[in-house]
Amino acid sequence: MRNMYTRLLFTSILLICGSGLFAQSSNDSTKEDLSRIFVTEQVKPSFIGGIDSLNNFLNLEVNTYGATDGERSIVKFIVSSKGNIYQVSGVNLSFGKSLVRALLKSSGQWKGGFQNGRYVNAICTISITFYNNRIEAVMR
Repeated sequence: MRNMYTRLLFTSILLICGSGLFAQSSNDSTKEDLSRIFVTEQVKPSFIGGIDSLNNFLNLEVNTYGATDGERSIVKFIVSSKGNIYQVSGVNLSFGKSLVRALLKSSGQWKGGFQNGRYVNAICTISITFYNNRIEAVMR
């Protein structure tokens, strides 16, 4: 009989503690709501430090081994209101995987778009060109 009460007590504690853990994870403040994404905003998303800093970052972080002069691509992605990068698309470069990895790694180095006095999720479009052994990005 005592063994049964011990099991019941132990099970009750697990259920109570477990439900608290699940409640916390479902209300995790680090998850971002990307249900509303601006295509046209008052201020476009930007890399902190500007386009020169973005180009320096990409040239340091992206492995361009095997790339040929003149490779070009229009790359689109979402910059969240918190500055994180999501859903990189349009990459058709020989070094595309390395570029995507670098962009996703750069989380926290972007400013989201700005609309009506607050940061918002926004689409960012950049033109990437490789020539003279260097990547050049231009914001569009």
